[in-house]
Amino acid sequence: MLFSFRRTAESEFEVNLDSAPGNVLLMTVLYPPAVGGFSTYAKQVAAAYARAGIGVTVITARDAPVGLTKEGGVDVYNVYYLPRHRELDRLSEQLMVFWRIFRCAIRCLRRQDYSLVHTTHWYLAVIALALGMGARTVVSVHGRELFVLPRLLKRILHICLRRVRAILAISHSTLDRLRQEAHHQLPHAGVSWTGISFQPRAASHRPAADFSRLFCMCRLEERKNLPGAMQAVRLLVDEGFDVHLFIAGDGRERESVAAERARLGLENHVALLGQISDEEAIRHYCECGIFLHPQIATDGGNDIEGFGIAVADAMSFGCIPVAGAAGGPSDYICDGETGFLVDGRSPAAIAKSLRMILTNPEKSGMIAHEAQRFALEHFSWDKHIQDILKLAQRQENAQ
Repeated sequence: MLFSFRRTAESEFEVNLDSAPGNVLLMTVLYPPAVGGFSTYAKQVAAAYARAGIGVTVITARDAPVGLTKEGGVDVYNVYYLPRHRELDRLSEQLMVFWRIFRCAIRCLRRQDYSLVHTTHWYLAVIALALGMGARTVVSVHGRELFVLPRLLKRILHICLRRVRAILAISHSTLDRLRQEAHHQLPHAGVSWTGISFQPRAASHRPAADFSRLFCMCRLEERKNLPGAMQAVRLLVDEGFDVHLFIAGDGRERESVAAERARLGLENHVALLGQISDEEAIRHYCECGIFLHPQIATDGGNDIEGFGIAVADAMSFGCIPVAGAAGGPSDYICDGETGFLVDGRSPAAIAKSLRMILTNPEKSGMIAHEAQRFALEHFSWDKHIQDILKLAQRQENAQ
């Protein structure tokens, strides 16, 4: 099957990496057991550095005891145990986290030399700049954290990003929007897709797809557009389709999602699973034929889906993704060939794509196969960190 992708992340970096850095300092606010895209990203990147034989130190703030732990070849310094300070307002808590990561970074730099500093949140790069490490710093950029900002912080963001060694966006959608906001081409920026959360061997073993079973796993927030997903299911049920949607995850929209399910009378067709384990997630990926993720851009277009790791995960299991056309998934889903891109604000458009899958099982089987093949071929954490290192090397050579 020939693909006509609008864009590709293949061959983004041409520089041959002769030698990897001896040590990497990875600074991130979110890290497991926290859930969500940032946490998954940080853990998987740290593990990929370790697999490459690179010494990696993580500084983070998570709901775990403060101190140093060794996790899978990675040194993890936790500087802040959040539940102890729930009485603080959000801004005070963020400032305290920033200050403690800053102090820990000073201690780490005194004890060890780091060839590269990698921050998964742009504002942590301010710490690297303050410590004179800007020329060694790579910043990963995702989406919302770049655009939902007060004007003053946006100015700091743009100054910061121009002074680090390199910027790595996880999708072209994110980088295009960042360049537009910054009024600057950011020549030291590149794009590399992320990897998947589960081993490919797990993805290759699944029964025949059941397209009447739909799965969605995400944080329950406005951008994920779960009301739109359920409204599309209501349209199909009214047409006589016996479809069932399983929604996994938790978040601030939990009550409104439950209320919308009740309003639509979908208690027998939509299951709200709450937070689930990896084992349960794998089971649903294996049993469901469609991954429904009709995300939209919210907050005036500032809150966008940077990449969609759960969408990539679903594809790796052979689920057909039905995702919103806004944001990162438009990078790698070829509409009608490896999935479907829909107008998330139109339940009718979402239902139309679902109906096409349900009424064309033979073609849908081919799309599911191509989705899995593409995901297993293109989404790799090991390739992602190689792209980081190559981009950093390219910028070092250019200076």
